[in-house]
Amino acid sequence: MNQEARPFGLEINWDKTKIQTTVDLPPADPQQILIAGNPVQLVDKFTYPGSQLDRSGGSVSEVLRRIAIARECMKSLDHNIWRASIFHSTKFRLYMVYILPVLLNGSETWPMTKVLERKIDAFDMWCQRRILRISFRDHVSNHAVRAQSGCIPVSTLVGQRRACLFT
Repeated sequence: MNQEARPFGLEINWDKTKIQTTVDLPPADPQQILIAGNPVQLVDKFTYPGSQLDRSGGSVSEVLRRIAIARECMKSLDHNIWRASIFHSTKFRLYMVYILPVLLNGSETWPMTKVLERKIDAFDMWCQRRILRISFRDHVSNHAVRAQSGCIPVSTLVGQRRACLFT
């Protein structure tokens, strides 16, 4: 590959090059191998343009990472937006414009399971309750919160985005 790239003025950056296997390696196997005299690290997962890829091919780690990033975004807007005296409709538009894209980046390729759908919807419900200032101690059902917010479940949005790949 290095020889093919050279005529175009390109070189492989061996410091950034990683190898990810799809099989379980015994613990005695090396964590680095030499390719063309350069050490290349063997990794179980890595982040490549914004998405975390792991050797299992699953999306659990990526979904959890996205939820953590979106949660930090929600918390950063807590005092300035969510607790401000702004109409709820405006707050939910801001939620859909600023928080959901962070959460749903790359969701079209996530192999979804019921567990992941529940995690995503639980985070969505946490956000909506935070925006509406409904404490979990108030014993308001999720159905009532959705009726008040007018938002559809995020797992449904993921399904719609995935369906767009096939149309």
